[in-house]
Amino acid sequence: MYKTTVVWHSREEAHRFVQLCSSQPFSIDLSDGDCVVHAQSIIGVLSLPMGEPLTLSVEKGDEKAITAFDEQLKPFLYEKKA
Repeated sequence: MYKTTVVWHSREEAHRFVQLCSSQPFSIDLSDGDCVVHAQSIIGVLSLPMGEPLTLSVEKGDEKAITAFDEQLKPFLYEKKA
């Protein structure tokens, strides 16, 4: 299982995020507490709070593909401020 925290700050960023997720050969979920949506769904993604950290998870998938996806996710990764 792969997990990370992502964030976006505009509808345009959300759209690019969904495009990236939709190009992957595995299922990707996003969660905000108890609310879980498919990251490949623009309606689901836009239903989550913009500008808030969200948990992204991949249950199963090819390890090389997930590693490549992790590299592509860099613009959306959430970094806690100290």
